[in-house]
Amino acid sequence: MHRIYSALILFFILMPAYAEFDFDAYQTTSFADIKASHRDDLLKASQKSDYVISAATFKYRMTVTFTKKLRKLSANNKTVINAWQNALRVSDDFVNLYQYEFKAVFGKESYWIPVQEELLPHMGSELHAGDKFELYIIVIGAIKNRLVFLTTEFKSDRVPL
Repeated sequence: MHRIYSALILFFILMPAYAEFDFDAYQTTSFADIKASHRDDLLKASQKSDYVISAATFKYRMTVTFTKKLRKLSANNKTVINAWQNALRVSDDFVNLYQYEFKAVFGKESYWIPVQEELLPHMGSELHAGDKFELYIIVIGAIKNRLVFLTTEFKSDRVPL
């Protein structure tokens, strides 16, 4: 039974990587609402332990501001991604897409969000620092009272260069 449950979770997580992206599967929300909806589960639990992962797939879309800042995946995000991968038996093919993270601004807060490598060239040509765009993410857990997201897609009004 555990294998069937794991296979179903992987199917819904990996499906966008192998099929047409389902934009409608993502709930439109704000960063503040995401934090509020996970205040009593992921965020609270991450205060009492090193990190916490989610077996559920929370899919959100929201408008953020692009900073054009990119860096290698942070140790904290890597820890949560690896724990999430091991617990849910997520394939290396999917997890290895996340080697970098970009800085996004949500109102007065900023977050470093892991991004699939295949999206980086498109983000670089379609987005300029200060641009607002629609970001599609999944929440996979939290560490030190901060949610950990994975970028799965984005939409911009700007025409690629």
